[in-house]
Amino acid sequence: MPGFCLGAGLVLVLPRDGAAQTLTVLHTFAPLVGYQNGDGYNPNGLLLSGSTLYGTSEWGGHGFGGYGTVFRVNTDGGAFTNLHSFWGDADGCFPGGVIIAGTRLYGMTGYAGGFGLGTLFTLDPSTASYGGVVHAFDTNGGYPYDRLLVASGSILYGTTELGYETSGRGTVFKINTDGTGFANFHTFTGSDGDNPGTLVLSGNTLYGATFRGGSTGSGTIFRINTDGTEFASLYSFTATHTNAFGVSTNSDGANPGFLVLSGTSLYGGAGGGGGGGSGTIFKINADGTGFTVLHTFSAASTSASGFPTNGDGTGPVVWISSGTTLYGAAGGGLAGSGTIFSLNTDGTGFTNLYLFTAGYTNAMGRYTNSDGTVPGALVLSGTTLYGAAAYGGAFGSGTLFSLSLGPTVAFGINPTNGLSPLATQFTAPAADSVGKALVSWNWDFGDGSTGTNQNPMHTYAQPGIYSPVLVATNNAGIAVQGIGPWVTVSAPTVPFSASVTNGFNPLAVQFTSTNLDSSGQAVVSWNWNFGDGTTSTNQNPVHTYLQAGLFLPILVATNSVGSEVVGVGPVIAAGAFVANGGFETGDLSSWIVSGSQATIAASPHSGQYAVELTPFSPVSLSQSILTRPGASYLVSCWVHNLAGSSATFTVAWEGTNVFNRSYGGDTGWTNIQLRVTANTGDAVLQLGCSGTSFFASPDLEVDDVSVTDTTGIPSVDLGQGNLGFVAGQFHFQIAGPDGQQVIVQASTNLLNWLSLSTNTIAGGSFGFTDTANNGVNERFYRLLLMP
Repeated sequence: MPGFCLGAGLVLVLPRDGAAQTLTVLHTFAPLVGYQNGDGYNPNGLLLSGSTLYGTSEWGGHGFGGYGTVFRVNTDGGAFTNLHSFWGDADGCFPGGVIIAGTRLYGMTGYAGGFGLGTLFTLDPSTASYGGVVHAFDTNGGYPYDRLLVASGSILYGTTELGYETSGRGTVFKINTDGTGFANFHTFTGSDGDNPGTLVLSGNTLYGATFRGGSTGSGTIFRINTDGTEFASLYSFTATHTNAFGVSTNSDGANPGFLVLSGTSLYGGAGGGGGGGSGTIFKINADGTGFTVLHTFSAASTSASGFPTNGDGTGPVVWISSGTTLYGAAGGGLAGSGTIFSLNTDGTGFTNLYLFTAGYTNAMGRYTNSDGTVPGALVLSGTTLYGAAAYGGAFGSGTLFSLSLGPTVAFGINPTNGLSPLATQFTAPAADSVGKALVSWNWDFGDGSTGTNQNPMHTYAQPGIYSPVLVATNNAGIAVQGIGPWVTVSAPTVPFSASVTNGFNPLAVQFTSTNLDSSGQAVVSWNWNFGDGTTSTNQNPVHTYLQAGLFLPILVATNSVGSEVVGVGPVIAAGAFVANGGFETGDLSSWIVSGSQATIAASPHSGQYAVELTPFSPVSLSQSILTRPGASYLVSCWVHNLAGSSATFTVAWEGTNVFNRSYGGDTGWTNIQLRVTANTGDAVLQLGCSGTSFFASPDLEVDDVSVTDTTGIPSVDLGQGNLGFVAGQFHFQIAGPDGQQVIVQASTNLLNWLSLSTNTIAGGSFGFTDTANNGVNERFYRLLLMP
């Protein structure tokens, strides 16, 4: 039922079990002017450190365009501070949540940055100073929108929505807190998942869920080791079906999001599906067995305000596992403004702890109420939940709130961090926070072990971040929740170095490793995986990379006490390709067409060539290309003068003409290759055609356009001069520095490549004829450069 006001900032709600829960609004975000204000709009992430809450807002702030903020506020609602407003340029825009690693805050933005695909940033919370961008995401994995990071020592783990080279399925990556060592160690393909969310770390294993993908497209649950090995899809949600009310339903849920780990079980919320189409709460063992639906949310109807309404909520997210209780937030509810709920880990005892109140649309078109709408980002301290409501509040910009649940018992741990194995001493008082004597103590140390002593000792054998749970009982028979710190157990490491980290393949690399790990233990064995499928057990092996590519060498050593120790070292980049059409642009339908629209005849089609330019006034195709400022690029395209007209073909880069040629009646294929330098992170490539008459036949056809980063590799061009196609054979010139060895490769689909010949450039160029193409007049070429 809707709540009623008790006074400024307080709302009392009677949930189903009749126990009153008090919600306090800690901060109401200011009204927007455009998308700007002083503190933020749509808060979407919270982190609790001591008595301080840190969070982000997706929009708002002082920055131009109002592209989000990072803020902090005391748990009593005082001292709210806007730590940083994003401007939507190099610093990024639309931040997700933040974490603490060491003494600094780290977070990610979903867009903008140097390559337009998001950033990883840092702040110093002690001085409230913005530390800048640690990493700018590019096509190796971009759009880390609303993806929190998981920290382990000085390593950050996270996910992106965009996959390697724009696969669009997402990645799992790691990066050091100083910005070095970025590496994608899993790229999703769709069948194993699509659009991964927040990760959970346990020891050396990461767990996560993908919003889409899997065998039915409804999402997956997965695990992967922190060294990138042993990826496994633990569960694929079943297909949904549209019921008589137009709602997608199934038996287990769809579109899972945030996961929490308790002991050996994962818990989470599926935002859709289930029998009512409003989502489910589920449980699955960490080994992938025992999937169970704990709660299915009821079907919803639409309120007069357009919000889904029901008794228990819609689109649930489980944020916290504490002892045997799960806490989460959902939309829907009786007023459609959202709910906060609890549920036992065995699926019993579902309770709406708080139902957010109904609201109205104000004069500015914002939906407002007293406490907020669409709650999320919950954190727990003792028996107080803290959270953010994305919208609503007095100005419709969202709120921060606390929800009191009952008495607590504070406990201590010494030490709270160190190398494994880590021996710790737990201490608990004899009375709870309201002075009632405690008669029993039940500990869950977070690693599968338990205890019942008041002040137990416990040793953490494996690396990981552990959240110990204490549930005590007082002399009134009431279960009291414990409040205490986390325990961070770090794995020892063993550093290794490489004699060279980049060069043309075959690339011989001398790896060197120490015989002591970071804890001072002797290393007794070394197991290398060089990243290209080959291995070694030598301490200091020499390995030759024969293929071109980016390789992540992994060392897993064993120390004298029998513990596995992970090696830390550089990424190896070997070899180089120069592509003539590094990707097939398909029908160029995504390119922007400009010119006289009344007379233009430039239209993509599904025939032999990609696009036909047949204007009798100037016409052009343009496309924005993701680039690195200062980098060198090779622009390549094929032009076919089909009818032998005298049309002029032009190429412009970043608004400047770099190619202009009148074909003068010659026919056939020509390969155009131009070397350019990017001045921005978003260069515009424009292909143009002009100079034809109204009565001319179709003039030029353009195919296989590519822009290849050639920074730091020899200047070798494929297809200089006119390309010929005579008697079913292509022939062209390859130009470059004398002595450069070149392997010519060909493909008909840009996926499978056949090596045709090996040549050494002498006299500045050599001629090449493809005698193996057998009359195939759509054939793509690239060069593999050898040192």
